Amino acid sequence: MSRGVVLGRRIKQKLRIKKMDNNDLRVKHLEFIRDVIDRMGQNSFLIKGWGITLIAAIFAVAVIKEVSWVFILIGLLPAIAFWGLDSYFLWQERLFRELYKDVSKYFSNSDSEDVPELFSMSTEPHMNKNYYTCYWKAFSSLTILCFYAPIILLIIVLAFICRYFGG
Repeated sequence: MSRGVVLGRRIKQKLRIKKMDNNDLRVKHLEFIRDVIDRMGQNSFLIKGWGITLIAAIFAVAVIKEVSWVFILIGLLPAIAFWGLDSYFLWQERLFRELYKDVSKYFSNSDSEDVPELFSMSTEPHMNKNYYTCYWKAFSSLTILCFYAPIILLIIVLAFICRYFGG
């Protein structure tokens, strides 16, 4: 039994004490999922900020210390690492959006077997289910590519300039 299911059952038992009806519980479940989606978006934003800051610091040190072009290429490591981490948060956000859709199906058809267990936060059924929920699709999504590809290209161009033109 997954951790999400166990956690969901505990929360469900605690809320039974308050005698909430099933619709109220489903709404609460949707709020929990929405909060997770919001956190994933905030994490993605913070990752972009930290990535730009760290890469700018590497460039600043390279300019001040007049280090070799190899030091500039070290900027590729955090750029690629933050690209992967940002993609991970986007992927998780997409998985939770799919979970949100499944839980919201309850309101249109409460007898449906597709509706996840109450307060289940498990996204496993959605992993690689379709094009949208694959990690590599998040890694190569347009929003991620448009942010990280120019940064990586800039690092490579600056290293090339420093290497061949002695900048």
